[in-house]
Amino acid sequence: MEIFDDLPAIWDFFWQQLQKAPHQKKHPWRTPVLASLDGDQVNQRTVVLRRVGQKERYLRFYTDFRSAKIRQKGEKLHFSWLFYNSSKQIQLRIKTEGAVVITEELEKIWQGLPVYARSTYAATLPPGTAITYPSDGLPDGFFNQSTPETDIFRENFAAVDNFITEIEFLQLHREGHRRGRWSWEENEWKGTWLIP
Repeated sequence: MEIFDDLPAIWDFFWQQLQKAPHQKKHPWRTPVLASLDGDQVNQRTVVLRRVGQKERYLRFYTDFRSAKIRQKGEKLHFSWLFYNSSKQIQLRIKTEGAVVITEELEKIWQGLPVYARSTYAATLPPGTAITYPSDGLPDGFFNQSTPETDIFRENFAAVDNFITEIEFLQLHREGHRRGRWSWEENEWKGTWLIP
C-alpha cells in the first residue's frame, strides 16, 4: 500500500473502510477491540461493529443489557475503540460517548434477529457471573424454540450508539510512518498531523 501524505485522503479512506466493515464478515475492522473503565480498571473486549454513520458520526454495537460495559458510572458511556488491519498495517483508534438505543428502532432490530443470534442475550445469568461448571448459561432446549418463543429475552438486548469525539489514524510504512488525529470541536472536525 502506498504511504499516505494527505489528511483528506486518509479521512476518506478510513470512513470508506468503516462503512464497509459491518457488511463484510471478513473485513479486519468488523470486530474491533472496545475498551472502557470499570472503576479504576480498564476492560477490553471484542465487539461486532453493527452500523456506522459518518454524517451522524457514530458507531453501533449490540450487547447484553446486563453486561459490565454499559454499567459504567456516570451519565455517559465512554469507550475507546481499536481497529487494526494487519495486511495494510493501519491502526485506527476512536474515542466515543455511548448511549443505549431506547427507540422503537431497538424492537425492529430485535425482531430481525434469528434464534441463533438471540442466544447471545438469553443466558439465565448476567455475563461474567461466576459458575462452578462449564456452561453457556442458556435455558435447556433454547435452540429448539421458535423465534417468537425467544422474545422473552428481548429485555436483555441492547444496542449502543457511540458518538465519535476523536479519531486517530496510524499507518506503519517502511518509507516512514504516518499519524493523524481529528477532534470534534465546536460542531466540526479539526484534523492535524502527529509525530508517529
